[in-house]
Amino acid sequence: TSNLDGETNLKIRQAVPETNNPLTTFDDPSGQGNDGADDDKETLNLSRLIDFKATVVCEAPNNRLNTFDGRLELQGKNFSLTNKQILLRGAQLRQTQWAIGCVIFSGYDTKVVKNSSRAPSKRSNIEKRTNAFIVVILILLVSLCILSSAMQVIAVTSTIESSWYLTQSTGLVFVQTFATYLILLSTMVPISLYVTLEIVKMLQAFHINWDLSMFDPESQKFALTRSSGLNEELGQVEYIFSDKTGTLTQNLMEFRKCSVGRTRYGKGTTEIGRAAALRAGKPIIEDEDEKNWVKPDPMFNFRDKTLLENMHDPNNDESQLIKEYLTLLSVCHTVVPEGSGDSLIYQSASPDEAALVAAAKCLGFIFHTRTPKTIEVSIEGKNESFQILNVLEFNADRKRMSVIVKNEDDKIILYTKGADSKIYSRLSPNQPHEQTTLEYLAEFASEGLRTLCCAKREIPFEEWENWNNIFENAANSIEERQKKLDEAAELIEKDLILIGTTAIEDKLQ
Repeated sequence: TSNLDGETNLKIRQAVPETNNPLTTFDDPSGQGNDGADDDKETLNLSRLIDFKATVVCEAPNNRLNTFDGRLELQGKNFSLTNKQILLRGAQLRQTQWAIGCVIFSGYDTKVVKNSSRAPSKRSNIEKRTNAFIVVILILLVSLCILSSAMQVIAVTSTIESSWYLTQSTGLVFVQTFATYLILLSTMVPISLYVTLEIVKMLQAFHINWDLSMFDPESQKFALTRSSGLNEELGQVEYIFSDKTGTLTQNLMEFRKCSVGRTRYGKGTTEIGRAAALRAGKPIIEDEDEKNWVKPDPMFNFRDKTLLENMHDPNNDESQLIKEYLTLLSVCHTVVPEGSGDSLIYQSASPDEAALVAAAKCLGFIFHTRTPKTIEVSIEGKNESFQILNVLEFNADRKRMSVIVKNEDDKIILYTKGADSKIYSRLSPNQPHEQTTLEYLAEFASEGLRTLCCAKREIPFEEWENWNNIFENAANSIEERQKKLDEAAELIEKDLILIGTTAIEDKLQ
C-alpha cells in the first residue's frame, strides 16, 4: 500500500475462507485423490464461479483508508468483511497468482479518489516578498503612466485652440500616452531578479549534493536534491514536532531484553541507558561479549544463554512458562512469512511485531506458515499447528492485541500482548510476579526500550462458544462495528495470567 499510505511493509489481505471451497478445486498430480493435500495444485473452477451467488452489504463510500465495515451474505449465513478483505485502488497484490473479487466502489467513490485534493501552493518567504515587491512596482508603474497620460491630455486640451492642426480626441491622446510611458518605464520591473534567484537556488542545490557531511557510508550515496527550492524551504522551518519512531530513531527494531516470570534476561545497555547512567553518576557496565557478538538476525540482539538453559532444565520451575512465552511470541501477531529455511524473512505492518517473531525464531520457535485459519510453528524441530479461532486486533484505544487459538491438545488459549496499563488491569488476582515485572518494566524503560507485557488465559469451550456468538454478531454489524468489537473483547480478555515482558530497542538516528 505504498501508493496509499507510504508504507512498504506487506499487509495481510485474505478472502473470507468460506468462499474458497465453492470456487476452487485441487488437481492431484498423483491421481490418488488427496482432497486438497499440500502437493495438490489449487485451481479456479469456472463452472462453480458462474453459479456462485453472494450479496455484499457495506457502508457508504467514504475516505477512511484503514477501516471498512460490511458483511458477505452467502448461503444464508453472514460473514464479516473488514479492511483485511478489501483491496483498495492503488494497492499492489503480492504472494498470490490470482484473485477473484467483486468491485464495491468505483470511479469517484473509491477511497483513494475521496482522499485526493488539490496540492497546496508552497511558496517560500523570499518568493512571497519578491512577489509583493513586484506588485508594488507594477502599481507604481501604472500610477505613473496614468498620471503622465492625464497631464498630456490636460496639456493638449489647453493648447488645442492655438494648435488648430492637432485634431486628435482626448481619449486617443490618453491611450497613446499611456502606452508610450508604459514602454518607457517598463524597465522599472526587475524581471531579471527571478532569473537571478533561480540561478542562486540551483547553485545551492548543487552544494547540498556535494556536501560530505550528508554522505551516507552504508548506501555509498550523497544527498540528492530533487527541487531547486529545497534550501529556502528548509530555511523556513521554525519548529519541529516529532514523535520517536522513524524520525529521531532509525525505525530498526532489535530484541534486546525480556523478563519471564520472576527472572529478567538480556545483557548490555543502550545509548539512552549509557546517557542516563552518566547523568546519574552511575558506573556504566559494558558487556564484553558485545564486541564479538554476531547477530543471527538483524532484529535479534539478545545475548543471554540463560533463557534457553532455564527452558531446557527440567528442574527449573519456570521452564514451562518460558515455553509459553516463546509460543506467544510466535503465535500472537499478524506477520506474514516469506521464503523458507535460511531464507525465511518476515513482513509486517509493525516492525515491533517482526522483531518479536524474529526473536522467537532465533530462540527455536520458528513461525513458518500462515493460512487464513492456521499458524504453523516449528518448536525446536517439531512442527505444531495452531488453529486461529479469533483475532482481536490492536488499535489506539485498546493498546493490545490478542489471538484465540486451539492447540493440538484441543485447548483453547487466549494469548495477548500490549501496554502494561492495559494488561495489568485485566490480570487475575494474586499474580506471583506482578510487582517484580513492574520493576523490570521501569528498568527497561529507563534504557529507552519499547516494552510490552505478555499474558495468557485458557478458556473453557462452552465459554468461548457463547462469547464467539457475541463476537460474530459484532463483527457482522455495519454501524459502530469497532465499538461493538471492543466491547466484545472486554468480555473475554479478563482473568489473565502474566507471563513476562519484551524490551525492544529502536536505535537513535
